[in-house]
Amino acid sequence: MGQDPVLSILDELCQKRGFRKEKGGPGELGIAELLAAKLREFPWLTVWIEEVHDEKGNVCPGFYNVLAFDGDPSETRFLVVGHLDTVAPATGWSRDEYTVDDGKYFALGAADTRSGIAACLNAIGKADATRGVGYLFYSDEEVGFLGMKDFVRRHREVAPTHGLSLCGGYGIAQTGWRGCSEMEFLLEGVAGHASRPWEGANAASAASVVMDAVRAALISFDGKEKTAANVAAIHAGTLSPPKWKNKKRYRYPRDYRMGEQVPPPIKNVANKIPNVAWALLDFRPGDSAVTCAMVERVAREALAAWNDGRAHQVSLVVHTNFEMPAYLADPEKVRWLVDAFEPVHGGVSSAPGATGFIDVTLIAARHGTQFLCLSPKGGPAHGPDEHVEILSLVAYRDCVVGLLRGYARL
Repeated sequence: MGQDPVLSILDELCQKRGFRKEKGGPGELGIAELLAAKLREFPWLTVWIEEVHDEKGNVCPGFYNVLAFDGDPSETRFLVVGHLDTVAPATGWSRDEYTVDDGKYFALGAADTRSGIAACLNAIGKADATRGVGYLFYSDEEVGFLGMKDFVRRHREVAPTHGLSLCGGYGIAQTGWRGCSEMEFLLEGVAGHASRPWEGANAASAASVVMDAVRAALISFDGKEKTAANVAAIHAGTLSPPKWKNKKRYRYPRDYRMGEQVPPPIKNVANKIPNVAWALLDFRPGDSAVTCAMVERVAREALAAWNDGRAHQVSLVVHTNFEMPAYLADPEKVRWLVDAFEPVHGGVSSAPGATGFIDVTLIAARHGTQFLCLSPKGGPAHGPDEHVEILSLVAYRDCVVGLLRGYARL
């Protein structure tokens, strides 16, 4: 497609879908294998695919990381990082995917983050052999950071001084961002007939009070960067009939497994007091005092106030799915890297409070790596008519070429 080879590479990458199988997607093996094959075209790189494992060492089916290094991984000074996955397709597209119109290429993942990967692949060949550069293309950035967590656990020897995250989609330089945390709340009340509310404990009402209190507490912090709070889901109702396991009756939520963003099974019964509620919260701390422990304390205090004086009580179980730290690069140490991409961002940068979380923070937290997060100009990431501006894509590729030539050892 088009005259510049970077556009053909982008089209090939976008046509290879990569989102969670359980969400109806193909998984990430296909895109991982395609990317590894392209990297193996460069003889100075050692390339391999790793199956992703969780913190207990269990394989995470469908998740893969692709790694490539131009020498001993422990000698890596610069790391290029991009994620393999995209979100599931959105509705509301007004353009056909995989088409070019008005100087833009349209496809799911074109902005976030296949354009950056395509530019990187094209740039590697143009720059030729380097020394001290590594590449990490990893799984599950869009949901649970499984790929990045696995890389950080398994490859402590990779300790770059600088790095480029290909994530973003808007052609804006990012050198700092807020943290990101996710929590689940499971409330169990007492069922009863709706005509006699005093005989039960309404878990749905309690959940509403608790979530309102938590959200109000989070957004009340008046630090330099505002905290963003998002009640992503609330499920409430009457527990489904008990299930059987090993010939012994058991019931939710007592045996319910949290930590997987999956609510317990419930039924909607209009004349019955709901005895279970589940909520999913994510928030982006803009203040060091905003922690998951603080949120849990607020939730329990709100529930205690709601329970006060009631004959029947609602209980609460809280689970922290993850708690990721904030990141802020040293302006002086990262300046040369920001300047190298001036043709792309044009001097436009974003404040930490205006960005989403980027999980290269886990590498920076361990090694002090100075990261720039930048992609070619495009958008809307995750939305209908996702696209990348072709001129920005070409400029980005040329900037990566210049960067890699600085690491050349011909």
